[in-house]
Amino acid sequence: MRIYKIEAVISGNNDKPETRVERLIAGGWQEVHELMARICRDTGCVIREMHIIETNETPFDYRTVKAT
Repeated sequence: MRIYKIEAVISGNNDKPETRVERLIAGGWQEVHELMARICRDTGCVIREMHIIETNETPFDYRTVKAT
């Protein structure tokens, strides 16, 4: 399992673009895309642009996460 940071531009209210940043724990790139597709289907948002960055963090590590 790896941690991925996703920066996505979605169409928000009145078709105004909104930027969202999420962290996902997944087994690989394909699973990240499948999770994002499920989120879009369930919330009704449309992703206009998406950047996925694989972090080198350890999943379920017991440490304080610093806000960026």
